[in-house]
Amino acid sequence: PLPGFCHASIEAAFYFYSRASPSEDKIYIMTNGYLWRYGAKSFIGGSGPDKTYPKRTAEVFTQATGVIDAAFDTGKTIFIIIGERVLQYSVDKFYGIEQI
Repeated sequence: PLPGFCHASIEAAFYFYSRASPSEDKIYIMTNGYLWRYGAKSFIGGSGPDKTYPKRTAEVFTQATGVIDAAFDTGKTIFIIIGERVLQYSVDKFYGIEQI
């Protein structure tokens, strides 16, 4: 289930395409400077977030501070838009996320 205060103030959410296997796809939800990550299959089934979450958004996506206007994954690059800034991140098949 989603955290209670998250329902009223989700800033962005996106579907993460696993670079290793489609069965490992994730859903990220961003709000109030925090990030929740769910397995795509478990999210549909109503399971909670991954056990290591929530985390600060900037802990996973460097320099992603402030109100997030949009976030999306092209399958190759993750984009996060904050005001006038467009941040880009690459992901390896082991979920190493780094800003490009």
